[in-house]
Amino acid sequence: MQAQPAVLIGGMNLDVQAVPTASYATQPGGTVPGQITLTSGGVARNIAQCLGALMKQEQSPMLISIIGMDSAGDLLLSHWHSLHLSCNGILRKAGVATSMTAYTFNQAGEVAASVADVRTVEEHLRPTDLQQFHMHIQQAGILVLDANLSPKTIQAACGVAHAAHVPIWFEPVSVVKAARATEVLSCLTYTSPNAQELIAMAAAIDPVHNTQAAHKLQLDLAAGSHESAAAQLHLLAPFVLSVLKGRPSAPSPAVAPG
Repeated sequence: MQAQPAVLIGGMNLDVQAVPTASYATQPGGTVPGQITLTSGGVARNIAQCLGALMKQEQSPMLISIIGMDSAGDLLLSHWHSLHLSCNGILRKAGVATSMTAYTFNQAGEVAASVADVRTVEEHLRPTDLQQFHMHIQQAGILVLDANLSPKTIQAACGVAHAAHVPIWFEPVSVVKAARATEVLSCLTYTSPNAQELIAMAAAIDPVHNTQAAHKLQLDLAAGSHESAAAQLHLLAPFVLSVLKGRPSAPSPAVAPG
């Protein structure tokens, strides 16, 4: 078996994007003219596609994910085939729905509202499903995990990679899901939270950060802080140090806050 430079485990979603025509504003309780498109999404899937575009075909990454036996899954798989990327790690299960996210954009091009149904990856991609891919993980140049996975699946994947000395990159995905790797911080080589996700990770590790001041900073950053980049970094330093420290006996992972 040829080793892959990267193995990625996580979300593969169908995104539904609604964009109103420029002269119309979205109206609560009503409809406006616009354009609706279907695109492939999911954090792990997006990263895998980008890596595939940068690498030679024989070095293409392996994506491990799960989709349903439905039309959304058919569209995702068809697009993946068109990119000439391996489908060997994409599982299909009957009776589950392919993960989907619906976005409505405003006239400025910002997301006005969204609804995500991504339970399939969290609930149905289990540690037992990864057993058939252990050799791929052990021989990878790097393992990339997104936080759409359940904590147990994250822990199982980290255990296999860490035992084989494979570097692990954890992408926190969102503030709500950022803490899912708390139990395996000692295994991580890299993590890439944005500022809000970083604060959530630090609060999950050390309750001293679970304070009203930390939550206010999180909200201020989410709203668009007027502080300079240097000032923001100074405010975030205690949270960076907590994540770098991890557990007392843990080697320090690298943190790349977004």
